[in-house]
Amino acid sequence: MQRADEILTLPPPSLKRRARWAVERALYLSGAASVYARAAGGGAIILMYHSVADAPHARFVDPAWHMTPARFEAQLRWLKANRTLISMGALIDALGRGETPAPGTVVLTFDDGYLDNLTVAAPLLARYEAPATIYLATGYVEAGESQWVDRLYNLFRSRQRQALAVASKRYDLSVAAERLRAFLELSGVFITSTRAERADLLAKIEGQLAPAERTPRLTLRWADAKALAERFGNIDLGVHTVDHLDMSRCGLETARQQLVDARDQIKAHTGRDAQHFSFPYSRNTPETRDLVRALGYRSATGPSDRFLVRPGTDPYDLPRIDPRTDPTLLRFWTSGAYPGLPQALLRRA
Repeated sequence: MQRADEILTLPPPSLKRRARWAVERALYLSGAASVYARAAGGGAIILMYHSVADAPHARFVDPAWHMTPARFEAQLRWLKANRTLISMGALIDALGRGETPAPGTVVLTFDDGYLDNLTVAAPLLARYEAPATIYLATGYVEAGESQWVDRLYNLFRSRQRQALAVASKRYDLSVAAERLRAFLELSGVFITSTRAERADLLAKIEGQLAPAERTPRLTLRWADAKALAERFGNIDLGVHTVDHLDMSRCGLETARQQLVDARDQIKAHTGRDAQHFSFPYSRNTPETRDLVRALGYRSATGPSDRFLVRPGTDPYDLPRIDPRTDPTLLRFWTSGAYPGLPQALLRRA
């Protein structure tokens, strides 16, 4: 069985990205970010979390989508003391009134519906009086089924065999570069597959790799989602489709069914009216954005890179930032100076 730290599920950051991060840290530490943010006129930043599992489940979650509870609490503590935390609903209300959120306004969101959102994140959010939206992939909640990415990760992590053949491709997983290539290429296949196709492919991979450990349940069940709704008034439940499908490829009729069924399921099982949507994999099209709007959802998160949310931002293509980073970058990204200040400097260069 392989150590978890031997499994890379994302390529290392490029030299260009590391250089950009160094500049952004310097802008924050120099005080330039706070000066720029005051002059820029405000706007909100939306942060995107997934799992904050603690032991014993943490090792089963793909590290690309996991944050330790200690790091999450440290972020919450700092954000509560230094930023203005508001709900997604409050942000959409403000945009509807034509109001620009003050610099340092932050919205917290969670994708997928991990069990640790109830057991770890929710109590911490309540402690710091922080609102958040948790987007549920309701088919996975219905089945108590862990996300395919974590199941694939664990097949790689606990594999007892090194040879893998999928379709016409063969991989030697004992070689780090081959392992990363295999994981990324297979992930691309899973993203564009149906749940049934994913289950079939996972079974084929499992048969070849003979993992030493099975993935435990990492996902909420409906009783857990109901507990979130009843015990934590600061948490909204949103929709992440039924089957965590790529909405840019599944067809409009399937997309409609996913949007309608997921919302109905949340209402039936928790009593909550889900008003906000998150596009899986941040993939959408103008047609799917229009569909979300037509079905009465108030917002949707998507792939936009215009990270500062203010009047004029499309509420059905809201940008988000992954906060799994060092404290200085998080402080810069939520200061109100991002991305405007780096972009202004590049224009002058």
